[in-house]
Amino acid sequence: MLSEISNSFAAQVFVGSALSPWLIGVLSVIAVLLLALVLKSRKEKQHHYIPYGNIEDPKQIKNLLRAAIDQRSAFDVQPDSEDGTKRPALRCTPLTITRDHVIIEITSIRTLSDYWIGRAVHVYFRVKVDGFSTYLTCKSTIEGVRNRGQNLAEVDIAIPAILENRQKRAFLRLTPPLDLVRGGALWCEQDMPLAHQLDDINDWADPTLLLMPAKFEQFHILNLSAGGMRVFVPRQTLRDTPLAFHSVGQVLLLMDLIDPDAQKRLRVWLQCRIQNLWEEQTTHDLYVGLQFIAWAKAKKGTTMADTPGRLDWFKISLNSEVECIGNWIMRRHLELLRELPQRQD
Repeated sequence: MLSEISNSFAAQVFVGSALSPWLIGVLSVIAVLLLALVLKSRKEKQHHYIPYGNIEDPKQIKNLLRAAIDQRSAFDVQPDSEDGTKRPALRCTPLTITRDHVIIEITSIRTLSDYWIGRAVHVYFRVKVDGFSTYLTCKSTIEGVRNRGQNLAEVDIAIPAILENRQKRAFLRLTPPLDLVRGGALWCEQDMPLAHQLDDINDWADPTLLLMPAKFEQFHILNLSAGGMRVFVPRQTLRDTPLAFHSVGQVLLLMDLIDPDAQKRLRVWLQCRIQNLWEEQTTHDLYVGLQFIAWAKAKKGTTMADTPGRLDWFKISLNSEVECIGNWIMRRHLELLRELPQRQD
């Protein structure tokens, strides 16, 4: 009996020793899978929150502010005034974030005094989340001022309790104020320049339609975003200049906007894809939705006072935008925001 027990024990030890490499392999695979799941879970927790509405979670607010700093996103800061008049937005650079403050740098003002401490401000900035640009705004307060000399100052603003998403699911759209639209031109159909002519406007035909406020208003800009626009073509224009927008896929558009902050003109050329057409049944006016696919500016060295000849063109990726237009819209939207009734929290 003792011999049988001994032989049985020896057999079990042999089987166990034979299976141990297999068991080790299985356990190793399980360990690797568990580690991968843990790392994935941790990455998802650290993943930036994609905002669709107001954001009130302090951790998410700080993550978005840090992302804006890492991406070197400019902050447009507009101080409230005691008499209720609008002040121009200051273009600022966020430097770092502390436990209670965002430290920003201002270069466009000569000196700041302690008088600014306690002043309420509206802050507007852009941050990219998963490749998409998201525009956010918030109300905050100046809680510290340090002059660094040579028109340079650092300002501590309180970390906001709420970030408001001003983009929702699409690029922020704005109807350009009429006094800030200097003019425009649109080329389509047979007037469109050929591909080899795009770099030099001297080779282009005359525009198909013109927008010169109070002179020629053959079309209007209804709304504008960093990724596209909607234009309005009156019925009278369609009578005078028969157009078949439905038969073309692209148009080219020149747009002149006034930038009151910089006291200069913003001029861009836009290559656009027609996204949709809608005709008003009563008036037979035409509405055209356009998506930007490329944009151009005057070649470097050409001043706005000159009639530019050669252009520099830039392609636009699917989720990207025309940055100069986006910045212009952000500033105008911040001004409009100041005119809205403030919500009582």
